[in-house]
Amino acid sequence: MSEPRYIEDIFVQMYDKILLKKLSVDHIDKQPLISFYNVLIQGQRITIRQSSFILKLINKYSDKVGIEKDSLTNAVWKKEFRKIDTSRKAFVEKDQENGYYWICLKFPYQLKHIIEKELLGNGSYYYGDNFWDKERRIRKLKLNDYNIIAVHDFLINNNFELEESFFTALAVVEEIWQEQDNILPHSQIVDSNVILKNATKEALNFYNLNCTGNLAQDSFTAKTLGYPVRNISKTILDRLCCKSETQFWIKDFKNFFDVTEQINGKVAIVIDRNCDYIQWCKLFAASLTSYGIDRNNAVICFRTSNKDQKDFNDWVKDNSFAGKVENQKYLLFLQKPPKWLFKDNNNVKILATNNLFPNNIAITRDWLNSHPCVIYLSEFKPVMKDQKIVEL
Repeated sequence: MSEPRYIEDIFVQMYDKILLKKLSVDHIDKQPLISFYNVLIQGQRITIRQSSFILKLINKYSDKVGIEKDSLTNAVWKKEFRKIDTSRKAFVEKDQENGYYWICLKFPYQLKHIIEKELLGNGSYYYGDNFWDKERRIRKLKLNDYNIIAVHDFLINNNFELEESFFTALAVVEEIWQEQDNILPHSQIVDSNVILKNATKEALNFYNLNCTGNLAQDSFTAKTLGYPVRNISKTILDRLCCKSETQFWIKDFKNFFDVTEQINGKVAIVIDRNCDYIQWCKLFAASLTSYGIDRNNAVICFRTSNKDQKDFNDWVKDNSFAGKVENQKYLLFLQKPPKWLFKDNNNVKILATNNLFPNNIAITRDWLNSHPCVIYLSEFKPVMKDQKIVEL
């Protein structure tokens, strides 16, 4: 009895001849032909649905390349068909190399986009560290970066099988959450005073030296020290002070001044050179007046070329924005801060910018990434990779 021919080999031979003879194929068949060819020459298994498609392609193009259809009569498949794994499982494991714990998810492909949008992120950015383990075919989420309670609810709603390791991690996290008042650094309002909780000795010493008895001012000081205030949420400043994040987005000048005018100390504003910064400064000036802020409290710390934009320099002078910086609250810079700002004793409490994209100036980028309170002041939400920006 002659050795049977394999359908996989027939398809590979057929496509080799198509390439060799540069034969034309229907546009709709180009990608399937390439995909199946790559799968089969690598010795990978196919599904039963894919096998039907491959047979249709062979029947369609075999005459064109000189393969007789009778040769398929005794041909068989070389390998068993691959069964699609539709199981949904979740477990937690420890990476022995670095000590991290990972939530591991096994799921069918049709859940991929749902998990990416509803669990891993919001469609614009990921909430935390995660990656696809190609060999094991599982998605791994760093346990410390994701809310395991929310993950649990998502998995239950999507019929995942949860292993014991997942429930163990869930129980540990829930216990930590129940004890968070005794663990996590935060602050609370007690009898109209802001009190630090679980604070270090250094933080307490600094706070005690700088607290004023003013609720808004002390809440901001506690927040920028890393002790967000838990039991406030009435005003826009309250919403800022109760967040652990350091990057915020405010759409308009009124809300911006609602925050800054309650805080003692300087406010530095770095204006994007790529915008119409002259018009932006004039809008800022009008907003100061509308809010009732004295223009002598603001200084525009840059000038344009007298050759090209002399009118702007005259406008700065005529509108009282050209004074000294010692006693002014609002300092406006173009693209980057000057070196003297860091040399002199200028305690910038709030750093603001109208940048919509990452700044390409190193000193500005580093300052924005390290400052304890950054406000993006723009009509549109900025796009910053790997940074969570809270809308106020």
